[in-house]
Amino acid sequence: MRTGSNIRQRADGRFEARYTKARDERGRIIYGYCYGKTYEEAAGKREAALMAQSVVREMNLLILGAGSQPFFHAVFADGCCGQGGTA
Repeated sequence: MRTGSNIRQRADGRFEARYTKARDERGRIIYGYCYGKTYEEAAGKREAALMAQSVVREMNLLILGAGSQPFFHAVFADGCCGQGGTA
């Protein structure tokens, strides 16, 4: 598996930072892109996008988790969605 910063300099001189935005129904990665005039600017924009993405994910979990503990225990009991378990 490849690792690294996923920031490259384009032919037009701008820097392009790539990050994992989501996954499609087949499990393939959907990438988001941020651009900047400098490496640091592109990296900062990517970090801001990732932070915003994690805040939304945490808020969704808080909203879904409020008052629905039996549901989560039933769905995630075996560590995988939809494989049963006891509530």
